[in-house]
Amino acid sequence: MKGPAASETGLRRRVVSACGALTALLLCLVLLPIDEASARFTDAGQVRSVVGSIPARQVGLVDVAAGRDWSLGVSDDGKLFTWGSNVLGRLGRTNVSVSGIDPTPGLVEFPDDQTVVSASAGLDTGIALTRDGGVYTWGRPDIVGGGPTPQRVEFFDTIDDDVVGVSTGTFFYLAWTLGGDLYSWGDASGGRLGRPGDTNSPPALVTAQGIDTRFVSSADAGFLQGLAVVEGEVVVWGGEVDIFGGIDGVTITGLSGDTVTGASIGTNRILFWSSSGQLYTAPGSDSDSGYVPGLNGITGAAVSDPLSAAPGALSFFAWNEAGQLYAWGNNSAGQLGLGDVGPSVAEPTLVALPPDSSPAKVAPGIQHTLYLDQSRSYTGAGANSQGQLGTGEFTYRSSFGTPTPVMEW
Repeated sequence: MKGPAASETGLRRRVVSACGALTALLLCLVLLPIDEASARFTDAGQVRSVVGSIPARQVGLVDVAAGRDWSLGVSDDGKLFTWGSNVLGRLGRTNVSVSGIDPTPGLVEFPDDQTVVSASAGLDTGIALTRDGGVYTWGRPDIVGGGPTPQRVEFFDTIDDDVVGVSTGTFFYLAWTLGGDLYSWGDASGGRLGRPGDTNSPPALVTAQGIDTRFVSSADAGFLQGLAVVEGEVVVWGGEVDIFGGIDGVTITGLSGDTVTGASIGTNRILFWSSSGQLYTAPGSDSDSGYVPGLNGITGAAVSDPLSAAPGALSFFAWNEAGQLYAWGNNSAGQLGLGDVGPSVAEPTLVALPPDSSPAKVAPGIQHTLYLDQSRSYTGAGANSQGQLGTGEFTYRSSFGTPTPVMEW
């Protein structure tokens, strides 16, 4: 029988031997070729770590809008993308500095991953409508609801009606409801809210021409003016009192019994179309409208919001049921998409579109225009010094050519 000393000595020998064997094994692995050493430690499939990248996915757009040197688009899965100049927080994104530029469409984050259904771009402000009826605003911080990221306008969560449309112009917003009410808020200067107010008025009903007691089907916010389609008529307010009536507004006349189905307002000028497919422009003289000859079957139109209402400063667009697009007016940056840059175009001119393309919407900014087709792809023409065309670079374009991809990761 061995004594305690002998047992302890044997134990030490076994430990030393085991350590030596382990050291030898590790040394062998170090000396093995890398692939062979790796093979020795390959698992049987129970545990595996994979490092890779998420592929980008191209999204389709259902809405686009253009502001001053910036743009936005709403994807078919309810995401909002913005691009261009972020001065005053126009882009609504924290990953771009407040004075920065992003020439590539980037995702705007909303609280609780809200689904966006429509949006509008103003001079320095943005507004979006979400699927749950929420209204969000962002941009110029000295205007109520402004800031670098979208903020929910809590007022609309307190009314017993669903918001169905939104628009923003220069320092003010519009929102209309399923029940036909129209609300305005922001800077009331020049009567642009269509009701009494101050420089930072909260949401309240528009009262111009008594439309607070009538049914509003759509509206549009312009440079210093507002517009509403009210029971088949067009009501405008703000801007120059002798043209748009200031706070009191005016009702456009001269339609000869035709019913208005849609309208767009620019700087001291509007386009609107009727159920018969005719296109009208106003003001002509006083508050009269004028028929635009040579265009029939019109289903949509748009007019730009330049900082000046001087003759030749505005750009006009109209499209018809045959899928044709016409443009006229200011083309100083190639924003009409006619393939050239030049002086103002006097008459509606057919725009060459990509093969098999037909317009769903045209959104003019100040010197650039976005074209959205029925296949949910977009392209742009005009100024691009701030990346507002979303092409990833800063080259001007004079035609609506190859679609610009919008990618989501």
